[in-house]
Amino acid sequence: MTRNYDKLKTLLIELFQLDQPDLDFGLYRIMHAKSAEVTQFLDNELLPQVTAAFGQFRSADKAEMERELNKVIAGVEAAGM
Repeated sequence: MTRNYDKLKTLLIELFQLDQPDLDFGLYRIMHAKSAEVTQFLDNELLPQVTAAFGQFRSADKAEMERELNKVIAGVEAAGM
């Protein structure tokens, strides 16, 4: 997950254009003024939130796989194996 997380973080930095200080107008001025906060969020707060969000889906995926496994077991037992 670290490689994918780093890729996400790099894409967000590119999206927010935090790596281009020569952009100093409009929204970019605001983003650069808040760049320390955005960077702090990306470095410290984003990973726990992403992990928690994917954790919800992981349990749902596990439950679905268990249901499918139980169907297969029932089919094998019904076939007399």
